[in-house]
Order: sequence, then structure tokens, then C-alpha cells
Amino acid sequence: MKNVLLLLLISVLLFSSCSKDARVEFEDETKGPQLVRDSISDFVIELDNFTPLNLRAIRYLDDGGDEFLFFLNPNNNSIYKYWLNDGNRFEKITFDIIGPRGVGELSGFDVHGSDTLFLLARYAYKLTLASQLQNDLPKLQTYRLLGDAKSIDMTPYATTEAPMVIEGSILSIHSVPFFERDRLSYFEAGNSLVRLSLKDSTFNTSNIYSIQYKKRWSHPYSSPSSTYNSFQKQRIITLPADKDLYTLDLNGQIRSTSSSPKSIKDIEPYHGDFKDSKKSQLHANLNPSYISILYDKYRDVYYRIVKVPNYKAIELGDKSKYPAMPNVVLVYDANLKLISETPLPPSFNVRMSFVGRSGLYFAQPVIKNRRIDENHLRYVCFKLEDK
Repeated sequence: MKNVLLLLLISVLLFSSCSKDARVEFEDETKGPQLVRDSISDFVIELDNFTPLNLRAIRYLDDGGDEFLFFLNPNNNSIYKYWLNDGNRFEKITFDIIGPRGVGELSGFDVHGSDTLFLLARYAYKLTLASQLQNDLPKLQTYRLLGDAKSIDMTPYATTEAPMVIEGSILSIHSVPFFERDRLSYFEAGNSLVRLSLKDSTFNTSNIYSIQYKKRWSHPYSSPSSTYNSFQKQRIITLPADKDLYTLDLNGQIRSTSSSPKSIKDIEPYHGDFKDSKKSQLHANLNPSYISILYDKYRDVYYRIVKVPNYKAIELGDKSKYPAMPNVVLVYDANLKLISETPLPPSFNVRMSFVGRSGLYFAQPVIKNRRIDENHLRYVCFKLEDK
């Protein structure tokens, strides 16, 4: 069952500024297209009793004109497939954790066609290719992400912000290096991208951390995010502690693109004890974080989502409101030129975002009779309009 106390806490954080969803906190001087609410394209989907409102792995699929949304529900080791033209219609595919057809406890996934899924059991270091999903028993093929004699030096992940990318027979998966942070930096540890060969099951790791990561950063700044531009065949990477963008091409070459958002303040490196989780979380609440990037193939632009400190709460010294961090959406053109900056309040769950035909979507709980409706989830749409 859902954790009601957790939902009540989420409601306090998410709806602290819901009454003014379009509130502007800075003056945007750019003249490019702006993100504006498009309530006509909003939609609501129905949830079952096992699906929480704060999922971490969301995938969108445009399949021959039909739009689908996939959720990973770790509570029952299932993938949910929703028809966006009918929010009450969905399918659930449940996978065994152990046994002959066990895929492990799923913590990430990706969609590669309506009939193919990649399933990641993060801490089991196991990836499963599930195909022929329409059958009662889908075809499963397992790949190990840790050799028998290999020590643990990275942990793979596949959240909403970190999709897997398949190029030919190579599947790329984000990872966080495992190391002694008091002795090394994230840059020195590397191991932030895993390349798995689907042909022979071999894999290797590479480093996509920038030089900025030679400084001290706490765990909230450890996870790169990326999006894939299939037209240019390149991956665009954003790092939580770095204002610049990075392009990774098919040959593994990385190049940087300078970015200086006017609305985002500089990020201070972490100076505390890495074992002090409260202090590291406070550091994350007091500094911006470039948490994700999404490519919009319909409009050929990129959306970069940044969490910024709740400066009003900081000014008042109200630490209980520090986690209610507003967001800024940075829009880049096809050449990674910054064209607009749009502020958003914390009433949107930006970690459950996707790009669809109508625009950029963020999740938001449904309020009914002044309470959260645990059985429904609203997706609100933002579209680009000329200023």
C-alpha cells in the first residue's frame, strides 16, 4: 500500500506555491521562444493501489502515431504501459525477482520499441533484455555487469534523467563510481558510463565527468544526466555541478559547450565530511543543481532542468522549507545555444518529466476535496511560444 505519511510530506513540499504556477522570480532578457502553460494538452492517468506518486523511472514512446508512457514501479517489480489518449487504459507486466525467470529487484529500465525493454537490477549488477512482451512468457536474455573476479568500482543506474542508449550492438548505461571520496575525486575515479556489448556480453567503463569534478562534491551531485539526439547521433550530457554542456559522439569523443545562464548562481564545492548526510543534503539545498536534460525531437530543442535554492526560505531562515526548491528550465536550440530561461515553482515533479508531441510534460498530484487523490496523477504541459 502507499505510504500516506510520505505523500502528506510531499504535498507540503510540492504545493507550497501551487496557487501561482506561472510565477516569475527573475526578469528573462532573452528574446527566444518561451515555455508557457498549455492546459488544453494536460492529461490525467489512473493509478492502482501499488503505484506511488514519486516514481523515479519514466519513459515515453511515440509508436506509429500512438503515444505511450511507461512507469517502473519498484513496489511490485512491474512495468506499467499507459495509453496517453486514454488515461484509464494501461497494462502491467510483472517480472519475477528470483527463480529461473528472475530479473532481480528492478531499479531502472528503458524502452526500445513497443515490444522490447531493458531491465536493470542496479545492485545485482544485472541487465535483462525482455522482448516479445505480448506473450505470456516474454523472452529474457541476461547480461552481467560485474565479472566474477572484478571488484565493485561502479554502480549502474537508469532513472528518468539517465536513459540507456543503444547504438548498433552497444548499450550505454550511466553509472556512479564506487570509491573513497576522502581520497579521490569523482573525476579521478571515473567509471561514469558503462558500454555493454549485446553481442558478446563484454563491457567497459569510461569517464564522462568534467574537470569541474576534480573538486569536492557530495553524493547529490554524483549522477550525470543525458539525452540522445538520434538525428545527429550524439548524446548531450549535463552534470549536476557543471554549468557547461558536453557532447559525446559515436567515437567516444567528448567536447564541451559553454553555457552561462543568467538566472543560475554559481555552485559552491562541498567542504564538509562526506559521511555527514545532513550536512551534504544542506549543501545540496543551498546550491543549484543541473539535474536533467531532455531532447525535443518535434521542435529540435533541448530542455535543461535546474533545481535552484529556495532563496525566500533561506532569507527567513526557515530550514523546513529548504527542500521545496523551485526549478528553472533552460531551453537550448539545436546548436546548444541558450535561447530562454523559464522559472517554475516546486509544485511540479520535474523528475517525472518527458517530451511528447504537444510539448514538455511534468507530473503533478491531483488535489480533490483539499486532499491528494492517490489514485490519479496529472501531467501538465508546457509548450514553446515566440516571445
